[in-house]
Amino acid sequence: MKKLVVVVSVLLAPLMIMSQEFSSKINRVTVFTQGAQLERTAKVQLKKGVSTIVVKGLSRYVDANSIQAKIPGVKIVSLSYELDYLSDEESNLDKKKLETAIEDADFKLKTLKNEKLNVEQELKLIQTNVNLKGQAVLDVADVEEFLIFYRSNLPLIRKTLLRIEVDTKTTQKEIRKLKRELRKLNNTQQKVSGLIELEVTTTAAANKELNLTYFVRNAGWSPFYNLRAQGIQEPIELEFNANVYQNTGVEWKEVNLTLATGSPQMDGNAPMMYRWYVDYYQPRKRNHQIEQKRSAKLLESNTVDFEEEPEEVIMSVAGISANASYAPSATYSENVTFQEYKITSLYNIPSTGKQQRVEIQVHKMPAEYTYFTAPKLNPTAYLMAKIPSWEQYNLLSGNSKIYFEDTYVGQAYIDANNTEDTLSMSLGQDKNVVIERKVLTDKSSKSIIGNKQTKKKSYLISIRNTKSKSVTIEVVDQIPLSKRKEIKVELKESSDAHYNEATGELKWLITLQPNEKMVKTFEFEVTFPKNQTLNW
Repeated sequence: MKKLVVVVSVLLAPLMIMSQEFSSKINRVTVFTQGAQLERTAKVQLKKGVSTIVVKGLSRYVDANSIQAKIPGVKIVSLSYELDYLSDEESNLDKKKLETAIEDADFKLKTLKNEKLNVEQELKLIQTNVNLKGQAVLDVADVEEFLIFYRSNLPLIRKTLLRIEVDTKTTQKEIRKLKRELRKLNNTQQKVSGLIELEVTTTAAANKELNLTYFVRNAGWSPFYNLRAQGIQEPIELEFNANVYQNTGVEWKEVNLTLATGSPQMDGNAPMMYRWYVDYYQPRKRNHQIEQKRSAKLLESNTVDFEEEPEEVIMSVAGISANASYAPSATYSENVTFQEYKITSLYNIPSTGKQQRVEIQVHKMPAEYTYFTAPKLNPTAYLMAKIPSWEQYNLLSGNSKIYFEDTYVGQAYIDANNTEDTLSMSLGQDKNVVIERKVLTDKSSKSIIGNKQTKKKSYLISIRNTKSKSVTIEVVDQIPLSKRKEIKVELKESSDAHYNEATGELKWLITLQPNEKMVKTFEFEVTFPKNQTLNW
């Protein structure tokens, strides 16, 4: 019988596989616009034969189908991912600490209460002695002795009562705070984390490194910019930043961070190549036009008065190499489906869901500066920065805050899909260039001949430079266009403006010397049936 037991034990021994838990660390994170891919490593000690490896503390938002595991020289037999519902030891420890702190604070509060009773009793005794003394006939020596005692002890007692009152309020406040934290901890659901279990086989015992790669949800990033100009003698400085967030339940500590556009390919099937078409670019109204309107409102409400006047108005910043003009905080790479920015510094991204700023690159961009005004819409001069060949900086579409001479002037939207070679950005208003637009009533008229009537309108635009330096400004206005053959619009006078017949746009490029004023007029007439009224 004993031999049989021994034989059975020997036969069962190979089936008894002990699982081992190993701590792991996140080394690299690639954050996409939605989701993130994590690379995690763990040092494992393996015995000869079959072993089970357990890695805990992962996010509960892991995509199980995305998990890849690799141990050099080791065969992985199986891999599984599951949620770990075991109680969190750290939370229990925090709970015990809070309960102990509340008990200590309660004891302190009771001690203060007892101390207050004792001091109040002492004060009552002194006051009673005062009444007793007042009923007896005392000699001068007794009166002086009592006054000395009263004056020396009463202030000390009242000071002690005041201190007890302050300490009591502080302790009560601390108890309320501790109880709120304890209720919050008790109300939180049981912490759920992820767990990966691997079954591996080796021909010999060895110490190896386990590499895990997987995709998690509840993370992402978006680009934003800070555009700074210190003056028109300086290049534009564009800070390309990212707002990175994650709420995966696991903190990313000192990780190598990569920011990528698009989404990773999680499908196990080989990709297929489809036809590639080219078509006209259509700006997205939601992200582009609305942002432009919002930026215009911000610019109108954020007026900038330039204290230091520019040396020259239209100029290019020379001597700057575009390829060497930025301080890289990230290296850029591109493939068919998305772009990548590998951040050179290590980052800590807590699991709070709050956006954290990550610097990608700082570009020094040569720029041309000029003034622009459309007095029909707003009789104000705007300083414009024009950045040529901007597509070389590998930017993404996003909002930008604009600063001129360390003053915030508003926001703008950078459209990376813009097909123009030059990117124009407004740097705010300059009240030192005074602009006025008005109707010339003496030239505007109405006449009726036959079954036709003609309306004539004439406008005057005056631009005055109150600066001590010359300025060059682009002035834009317009005349209406006709959609009907019976309505005819004719430009009569334009003060040598460049006229675009297709759009009705009038454009002047004016250079003004210090304190110089220039006037431009334009006039047009509209002929239409006399029994009709125009909507204009």
